[in-house]
Amino acid sequence: MSMDKDEKSDKKDDMLREILKRIEQLENQNKSNKNPNKNKHNSNMKCAYCGKLGHWESKCFKRLDDEEKLEQNRMTTNTKSQMKYINSNVKVPGNEH
Repeated sequence: MSMDKDEKSDKKDDMLREILKRIEQLENQNKSNKNPNKNKHNSNMKCAYCGKLGHWESKCFKRLDDEEKLEQNRMTTNTKSQMKYINSNVKVPGNEH
């Protein structure tokens, strides 16, 4: 007995549904397994920057804070230097001796 076109089409549709269902299951599984340690405290990790346990240097709040402060200080210093340069080179009319 051979299958007619409708039976073949139904079988293909069922297979496609099963494949799509499996893909969705795998995607959901992948999402939940993406970073299983994200919310876990890992006391074996030691930061090379601050020396504290539980995180790496790349995620160190102290390092990130220090870098931000350094950048702000650099910007402030550059602004002050630029203002001194501008003020020393600006000629005010009437004060020329």
